[in-house]
Amino acid sequence: MWLRRDPVLINSTADSKARRPGDLLIIRVNERSDVDNRDQRLMQKQSESDSDASVDAGVSGIVGDKAGGMDFNQASSGSRRFNGNSQFLSERQLLDQLTITVVDTTPNGNLLINGTRQVSLEGDQRTMIVTGVVRAIDIQPDNSISSTKIGALDIRYESTGNGGAEQKFINQGWLGKKLNRIWPH
Repeated sequence: MWLRRDPVLINSTADSKARRPGDLLIIRVNERSDVDNRDQRLMQKQSESDSDASVDAGVSGIVGDKAGGMDFNQASSGSRRFNGNSQFLSERQLLDQLTITVVDTTPNGNLLINGTRQVSLEGDQRTMIVTGVVRAIDIQPDNSISSTKIGALDIRYESTGNGGAEQKFINQGWLGKKLNRIWPH
């Protein structure tokens, strides 16, 4: 006699949270970074100097009347000015969702995760690589976790391949690369 198990009953009573190596976990990537760096410097130095000297002399008596004079004037001025301005603004946001695999557990019950996802579109291949450490308590009932709750999170989003439509516009051609080596400025 064969025993039949109802899959609906098995899934409804089992806990679907990731706990062991090989289990899958859904990561909701919601990363945002804003950098606003402004730097302004204004330095000014000014100096002035004046000098005045005067000598008067006179001779009188039998020899005659003679008067002499000598003037000495000096004026100098110096000025230095520097005005610098720098501004840097960067804003990035990465929203995505992917399913990764638990690769190991630590003695305290944390889960070490690692996963990749590749998407190819018109000859351009994009790869997202995610690694990190997840506390089991942070996993939601739907077996998902926000990227903001992953420790030692490393997300790399790489573009590989050279056949994408925009590659002609964002990458320099071979001749331009050769000329830059010979004549860099």
